[in-house]
Amino acid sequence: MLARRAFCTAFAVTCAGLATRIVNAAQQLTLATSEWPPYTGSALPDQGLVSSLIRLALAAKGYTATIEVVPWERAKQGALGGDYGGYFAAYEAAAGGVASRSILQTPLMIAQRKSAPLSFTNAGDLRGKTIGVVEGYSNEPEFDKLAAAGAISTDPASDDAGSLRKLVAGRIDGAIIDQYVFTYIMHNDDGLKASIDTVELNPTPLANKAVHLVVKDTAAGRTLLNDFDQAIAAIDIKSAIAAYMEKAGL
Repeated sequence: MLARRAFCTAFAVTCAGLATRIVNAAQQLTLATSEWPPYTGSALPDQGLVSSLIRLALAAKGYTATIEVVPWERAKQGALGGDYGGYFAAYEAAAGGVASRSILQTPLMIAQRKSAPLSFTNAGDLRGKTIGVVEGYSNEPEFDKLAAAGAISTDPASDDAGSLRKLVAGRIDGAIIDQYVFTYIMHNDDGLKASIDTVELNPTPLANKAVHLVVKDTAAGRTLLNDFDQAIAAIDIKSAIAAYMEKAGL
């Protein structure tokens, strides 16, 4: 009888330990993102502003997140294929994924040469201009529609810095870029620092874009997003952005 009781006790302890390991394992996440400073990036404090917000929100719900910075397509396909628990910072969910509530709003602007400023109130006013874009990125819906129809000429680059180099060289009339990405690049890119006084952001925003965490559309994925959405809603985003920008020297 004592032996049986001892066995049952040991079995219960083993099962409890196993359950604890399973729960703990479920709280360990590996997420993917790409280089998009100051929002995300391997060389940035906390791997970027959005990375820091995601860690903060997940930690409030008991999750620990490891973040890998990889090419954008790899981040998306890896998350949807199960290699990662999710990817960010996405404007929208790719097919097979589901997006969180907005993490923050990013101001999408048009960079211009100070010597040749653009005048527009909406995307339609950019007809006849050549505007730099980043290949594979979505922009503002009306702009993308006009560009696809050939009403606006676009000149794709592999990244935002490449688009700004074309602008500085006079090859394009403007470059679509996030406000904070523009500031970061112009202060940190060795090839563009010398031109910082020759370019500026047009004061008219093209759009305000929400960025999201995206997970595979499964029951587990939706549980994670439910936890994340509750936590991110409780964060004072404006204060968190200001604190991060100060920390990063931006």
